[in-house]
Amino acid sequence: MGTELAKIKNIEIKNIKFRKSGAEYTVDKANHALYKGIASIKFCNAQIANDLLELATNRYNNFTEVLADVNWIKLFRGVWKKSVFDASIRDLRQICFM
Repeated sequence: MGTELAKIKNIEIKNIKFRKSGAEYTVDKANHALYKGIASIKFCNAQIANDLLELATNRYNNFTEVLADVNWIKLFRGVWKKSVFDASIRDLRQICFM
């Protein structure tokens, strides 16, 4: 029923895409599209989607740079859980490379 309604309303349902997809379906009004959510991938959740959306504003020259930032998040996420505050990837890099 949902896909039929999308077709009637001329809304395209697109697959998951970096910089576009959130945890659940994400609306792209400019292109009349819905992007599937990252949480629909096995073993992925809203936290992973939020982390990737945080990285979406960064500019990368290649996929290896994206993976490096993902590893920063994975490495420090456990450290910050025990802390009083939460930090963004930019904050983590500033703290570590001061």
